[in-house]
Amino acid sequence: MSSASQQKQLEATDSYAWLQAMGFDFGSDACVPSKYINEASEHMLAVYGIRPPIVPVYFVESGLGLFGGACFLQEGDRSAVVLKVSFKDREKWLWYHRKDLLTHELCHAGRSGCNSIKYEEVIAYQCASSRFLRFWGGIFHRHWEAYAVVLPAVLFALVSIFESLVLGTLFWRVIPLAMFLCLMVLYIGRHLYVMRQFGRAMIAASEMAPVGMSVIYQAGDEIVDRLARFGPELKTVKKGNASS
Repeated sequence: MSSASQQKQLEATDSYAWLQAMGFDFGSDACVPSKYINEASEHMLAVYGIRPPIVPVYFVESGLGLFGGACFLQEGDRSAVVLKVSFKDREKWLWYHRKDLLTHELCHAGRSGCNSIKYEEVIAYQCASSRFLRFWGGIFHRHWEAYAVVLPAVLFALVSIFESLVLGTLFWRVIPLAMFLCLMVLYIGRHLYVMRQFGRAMIAASEMAPVGMSVIYQAGDEIVDRLARFGPELKTVKKGNASS
């Protein structure tokens, strides 16, 4: 099937019209090659032991924001993944890798029924090639939390400029700086606790299935917390059995 024919089929779908109404601009060719989706599917199988659900995936030219690379959207029975058109002819854009990013969003699609907040981003970031992102990628649980950190940082810069040029003081810039530091301490402390719980849950999940992530992938926050309570006990029992 030609690219033009695929484009016409996409334009006739309900999800295409829905996303257009949400402000996404698809351009002349929104078709994502099946090899890109298969690549992400194989990566997801390797990491989570589960293939992703069948979800429409589109290239978009605008609607993701300045630095947005991809996004999973859901409204009622409709769902889709949109991917920056910059990935059409390249594997990497900015700090994003196409395979990791698409797998990440397909992970969200597959877990949409879990209604997870605490562990959702932590689990989705386990498909990242970067060890740093696998650990720190899920530090923000909700989109607005990232903006809550950026806002005092921007205020600090603006107040610093104003004080330097107009007031000639150093006092007022301390307030947004203190806000920023307090928020970062809170987020980092929370994330370290969540990652400790996640690690303990993985110990328990690994005893339940050949691929422990397949258990975690299908679990909501409450189940992950329950698994975390059993993790250290199972590790102790396993060591005891090995020594005997």
